Amino acid sequence: MLSAGRSELLLLSGGVDSACIAYIRRPHAALTVDYGQLVAASEIRAAAAICGELGIEHHTLRVDMRALGRGVMCDGVERDQSPTPEWWPYRNQLLISFAAAKAISLGLRAVVIGTVKGDGVHADGTPAFVEAMRTVLALQEGAVRLESPALNVDAAELLRQSRAPLSFAAWTFSCHVAAEPCGSCRGCYKHLATIESVFGLDQGL
Repeated sequence: MLSAGRSELLLLSGGVDSACIAYIRRPHAALTVDYGQLVAASEIRAAAAICGELGIEHHTLRVDMRALGRGVMCDGVERDQSPTPEWWPYRNQLLISFAAAKAISLGLRAVVIGTVKGDGVHADGTPAFVEAMRTVLALQEGAVRLESPALNVDAAELLRQSRAPLSFAAWTFSCHVAAEPCGSCRGCYKHLATIESVFGLDQGL
């Protein structure tokens, strides 16, 4: 299910999920987008380390979307009307579009995303959304495919399937609010729970 060739671009945030897919698939290239999120520099640093470890060509793209952002990832403020603290309107739709455009510029035929089973807490993490975006890309010039190989597994199962060692998982970064892991946001909670589920307690990542 997760294996593939190298003619693809991975949308790599530097978090556990996309890092596991990088470890399994070894795509030709990966893209990390600085869209104005508070932790952009840390995500780019983690993604660059992951790509360096795996010999993957790493690209970054900076598109300032802070004027369109909301929530703790944008300005550190949680808003009552947001479905989750880290919600950023239309983020995945925009990131997939950027990645597809980058894939075309690199002559690659597919964009791979790290969406996992538990991401359905957001509308843009559901199978319906992924299928809709796959259709949108297919309707446009460029013939770029959208692939979501981990859509039906949770983060811990993906990490198990990857067989990535703890030393590799230590490169990943998932905090939503700080340059160093805060240990209390939803991103840090998920990261710690995933690591502990696979490698045991008290790993200290």
